[in-house]
Amino acid sequence: STQSTWGALSDFCLFLLKKMSDVKRKNKALSKKNSKQKKESNPKKQKTEKTYEQRQQKQRDAVQRIREMAPSDKLEEIASLCQALTTNPEENVSKLGLLHKHLTEAQTPKMICLALLSELSVLNDILPGYRIRLPTEAEKQQKTTKDVRKQRMYEAALLHAYEVFLGYLRDAVNGKSTAPSVKNAAVRAACTLLNSHNDFNYLKTLYDLIVPNVIARDEQVAEMCCSTIDTLIQRDHSGRTTRDIVKAISDLVRARNFNVKPSLLNVFLSVKIHSGIASGSVGLDKQKKKKKRKTKRTQLEKELDRDMEEAEARVDPERLRELQSDTIRFMFLCFCRVIRAPSAVHLLPPVLAGLSRFAQFIDINLLLDLFQELKAIIVRADIPFESVLHCIVTAFRTTRGDGAMLNVDLHDYFTALYARLPDMIKCDTDSHFSTALQCVLDVLRDRRHTSVERVAAFIKRLAAISLNLLPHRAAAVLLTIETLMHRYPRTNRLLDSDQASGRYLCDLNDPDCCNSLSASLWELSLLKFHFHPRISAAAVSLGKLAYETKEPSTADPLAVFAELQPHDALDSTLHIATRQHPLSKLPANEAFLPAPPVSRIPSALSSPATRMPRSVFTELLQYQTQCGDAV
Repeated sequence: STQSTWGALSDFCLFLLKKMSDVKRKNKALSKKNSKQKKESNPKKQKTEKTYEQRQQKQRDAVQRIREMAPSDKLEEIASLCQALTTNPEENVSKLGLLHKHLTEAQTPKMICLALLSELSVLNDILPGYRIRLPTEAEKQQKTTKDVRKQRMYEAALLHAYEVFLGYLRDAVNGKSTAPSVKNAAVRAACTLLNSHNDFNYLKTLYDLIVPNVIARDEQVAEMCCSTIDTLIQRDHSGRTTRDIVKAISDLVRARNFNVKPSLLNVFLSVKIHSGIASGSVGLDKQKKKKKRKTKRTQLEKELDRDMEEAEARVDPERLRELQSDTIRFMFLCFCRVIRAPSAVHLLPPVLAGLSRFAQFIDINLLLDLFQELKAIIVRADIPFESVLHCIVTAFRTTRGDGAMLNVDLHDYFTALYARLPDMIKCDTDSHFSTALQCVLDVLRDRRHTSVERVAAFIKRLAAISLNLLPHRAAAVLLTIETLMHRYPRTNRLLDSDQASGRYLCDLNDPDCCNSLSASLWELSLLKFHFHPRISAAAVSLGKLAYETKEPSTADPLAVFAELQPHDALDSTLHIATRQHPLSKLPANEAFLPAPPVSRIPSALSSPATRMPRSVFTELLQYQTQCGDAV
């Protein structure tokens, strides 16, 4: 009986469970049916769907109408749309979509350029001077006034139209089948937008458009992009634009596997770094300073504070320090990649120029590796003279900063500069010559770590080089020699040949072992007869240092070089026409006579030559009497 009772209970339980599942299934089906009926009977939903369908149909009709229009009618409609948008952009912002339809539906390159430039002019006029921030979902739920809702809708529509226009520019620039005129117009539009609205949204999209075209094959496009980037860097006061541009260039060089033009890295030379803010902050060893405990703020509050700073044109020093530290880090990361890459030899000149300019910001942890890389570069024969100069300047500038504690031996850099000094004669441009002169002055600046023999060797070689230079270059070299002689008074022995002991080894490319103090500056006796009065006066002034104590010249050699450069051609023509060498006045049979005894002339002039001009020897004897055997 017990078993039968338990069996009946189990059957009853199974029956109840089955009934409950059936009821649950029926309720679910009923609720689904009711919800479906409710949706079908919802007028708001039906109205929204109907409005969306109407909008799509309206756009299709507009596209069809544009395709069927004549070119003259298209131009008239584009002009009317532009006039309506510039007159009242808040009320007619929806017409931006129709104006963009004319651009996308244009068939010929001429029509595309006209539509593109028309939309560009409209956007350039109506875009605001601030960054648009769309409201969040929580802000959308809040109750706002009608004006606020209208402004939000206008900004959202404007931002969407701007985003669509940038997308078209990106496709036009990167498209392989794009006509050259259309591509040039697209690049010009991107440059115009970036110049006029460099604080608006989607700056990264514009950077990605302009930076790769710095190395474009079209010289006009490349020059336009370079000038735009230089202008942006010069006008940047917050540091954000410079950081973004440097990062974009660094990423592009890495993505292209160093297959870029050197002109791309020349952009780094126009970057401005404030020494008081970014000194010692390359980014690899950020020192954490103790700060006062502050209350935690949300990300939204930080963004609001940043927007307020931009609106008030305020620059936070801490924020600027962070941005410039990031800029230096991206820059030196690109430099290190180029130096260590075997396939990036063509990029070494701008990289080494950048290293020499920003040498004071190099982190001390990188100095030892950097010195090894620079030492390997200066001994290579395929490296141009200017790159060797930048290597040497970088090495010496870093040792005056944080690298002073490393006690690095710079003898190899002195030797490399001394050996390559004759290349100053072959400098193609005056900028390269100015760099070489500045390098000599920087290398021989520190009196504590530079021997007199080394300085005398540089002075002697510079004097020999000056005989083969143009007037404005020779004047700068002579003024450099005078500056070094005032800084190192013991080098005046070069003006007195009686104090010579031993033989000067002019062919030895080691300034410490060539016995430079045994030489004499006999080149001054020739430069005294130079046709340019500035050079002849400088030669006479240098000769008087042997027996007169003069005040150091306050003139800068580089300033004199820049001063004489524009007038060099005219001065040379005038002085060659009005002044002649004394030898030209002698008869042909008396121009050369047997050389006098060696005992009567300075030892520096006792060359293997057996004949000497009479007038030159007479002039030398007179000069020797005045200067006391100086020359």
